[in-house]
Amino acid sequence: MILRVVSTQTPAPGFASPNPVYVPQAPWYALRSSILEASVGIPADLTQVLDKIDPTGPGEGFPLTHRQAYEAVGFRASSVALQAAHLAIGAVKDAPTQTALVAAYTAVDTNETVGYAVHIVDMQTLACQREYVMFKVGDARTKGVGMQVTGTWDNLMPHLGVQTMTMTAAYVGRLVWALEGFDFENDATRTMMRERFARFMEHFDLAAADLFFRRDDGTVEPFALDRLDHSWDFAHVVSKKGPLRLPTRTSDYQDDEGVLEAGRAFMLGDFRRPELADCVCPDYSAVRQTDLDSPNQRQARAYGAARAAKAKSTG
Repeated sequence: MILRVVSTQTPAPGFASPNPVYVPQAPWYALRSSILEASVGIPADLTQVLDKIDPTGPGEGFPLTHRQAYEAVGFRASSVALQAAHLAIGAVKDAPTQTALVAAYTAVDTNETVGYAVHIVDMQTLACQREYVMFKVGDARTKGVGMQVTGTWDNLMPHLGVQTMTMTAAYVGRLVWALEGFDFENDATRTMMRERFARFMEHFDLAAADLFFRRDDGTVEPFALDRLDHSWDFAHVVSKKGPLRLPTRTSDYQDDEGVLEAGRAFMLGDFRRPELADCVCPDYSAVRQTDLDSPNQRQARAYGAARAAKAKSTG
């Protein structure tokens, strides 16, 4: 996942330190090793990113001390936690205004690294690149943790003056980030997705009359191709004919098969398969505004409320 953040605001007053005193907290090489050991499937890419980092101090202009950054992203659940000593802040080599924030999340019972996050912030452009937010797939301790952790990193953004976040949605993220309010980056992507969905309908013998939108609050709306305005509109499409079966791919790069409602099938179908190459959702660049009145944030709140209601009903 890649996240870029653009803003014209200054860091939030009362939190940013004009001249932060930075004291390295993490035993960098031990932390680096534990993250690489926890990485399955992408160690080469991750190694390249980690090798860019100078752990002795942040890049020029980074406005927060280690303590302040940890206050924003600190995390503890029943089974997974981020310890202050496992958050490293370092300059990016050959990029003086860039600062990397690297976090290793550990199991509360064993202190084993079960997930990690890597973000790179450029204080000159106020751009942030989310390199990774990854957790062990299939480990009961990490179930649902990824979304909670992402929320803590969102908490950091106002302190850096962030207004817009952009990421590449891949694998299960193509659906998850849409439901979380990350929209297509531009009109060209939206048009391409509509065209692919039309071919998806043809591939699975679906007419417009067979489909409808079911929103997160349970309300139902009639379907039309020209009403597919946002990424989450695609995710909300349901077929009167019932769920579809198709090849999918897990977040740890394994082939899988899903039985899914039509919109979710479109978002999660494996576009690497020749038979689905031009008729399911590919990886895409997605944008979310931080303005609470934006359609992005309204969708994020609706999805959050639906998840909370479901958790309560099954709890």
